[in-house]
Amino acid sequence: MIILRFTQSVIKSRPLRKIGAEQILLDVQAVKACLLDLPEPHPENGSTVYTKYVTKNTGQLETMLKVILAPDVSCEDGNRASVSQG
Repeated sequence: MIILRFTQSVIKSRPLRKIGAEQILLDVQAVKACLLDLPEPHPENGSTVYTKYVTKNTGQLETMLKVILAPDVSCEDGNRASVSQG
């Protein structure tokens, strides 16, 4: 629930600048660490279900933020790089 609301808030605050994406990425990593440190909600189901849930959902948000942080590469720049390498 926390991760879903966090993701929705990030999406609503678009467009994000790189500095904002960097800070949110750090915040996501901190929230993920806190969630993984919490006691298991249903220990009888095993810790892997909860850990997988947290990892999967934070991973999606982390991936989105890393795409925002990736350097912009236009088609021309990509073509120049491939020509210079080959």
